Amino acid sequence: YLAQDIGHDGVHGTNSVARTSRYDTELYNWDPKKELKFPTHIFLDEAINQQIKMILDISDSSHRNECMQRLYKKWVCFHQTGSDVGGVLRKSDVETIYIYGDGEAAEILLNELQEKIKVKGIIVLDKKRDFYKNIPVFEIRDNVLQSQDIVIVTPIHDIEYIRFSLKNTGCKVISLEAILNKGDNLIET
Repeated sequence: YLAQDIGHDGVHGTNSVARTSRYDTELYNWDPKKELKFPTHIFLDEAINQQIKMILDISDSSHRNECMQRLYKKWVCFHQTGSDVGGVLRKSDVETIYIYGDGEAAEILLNELQEKIKVKGIIVLDKKRDFYKNIPVFEIRDNVLQSQDIVIVTPIHDIEYIRFSLKNTGCKVISLEAILNKGDNLIET
């Protein structure tokens, strides 16, 4: 398939605001009567298989809601035992982190970590603002993460996609749910 004008603006000029993307494709020079021949054997490497699985496993809103309800329930039980996320991180000698996500769970986590753990930034897929409660907001593609950084993921339903997206940074990616499950045994090597 050939897609017309991918990556170019809609009118072939440099001053246009409208842009086309990979979702706005238009096939051209294609004769539907012409028979297409596809290869009989296709070999995909593991990275491609993993990406395809993540795309096919995109959770719907009911699954996301179930995951977040489970997380909030675990969080309440965690607090009922006298634990808090900041304390667990401190016991594991963690002083600074990044938070992945900017939803309700990230807001609650940010409030809980206040004055206990330094939050260096908030990582999101698509940035809508530069700061959130005086903490810088970064997109994944901003490449601010380094191998010694720890990222706590709040949208737990997307943990595999987020791990995959951040694997080239070398940083440690931990879901908030894993912290709530493991408690004091948080950081293993």
